[in-house]
Amino acid sequence: MISLVEDQVYALKNLNIDARSLNTSTPRDEQTEIMRILDGKNKDESTLKILYLTPGRLNKRRNLFFLFGEFIL
Repeated sequence: MISLVEDQVYALKNLNIDARSLNTSTPRDEQTEIMRILDGKNKDESTLKILYLTPGRLNKRRNLFFLFGEFIL
């Protein structure tokens, strides 16, 4: 599943769409950056449009439910 997501992110970035993934293999510094963007605390203006979350990452980060609220079905 992770390789499929990474392929999607790569393809979107080639189309100049800021896409990222948050999964169990995402490096810690990138995880931190993504969480700062989601919290609105990123100092740089982010153009993040698409974020792929794997079920494993979602289970480990319960606070993601609070960030997304009603967007998670």
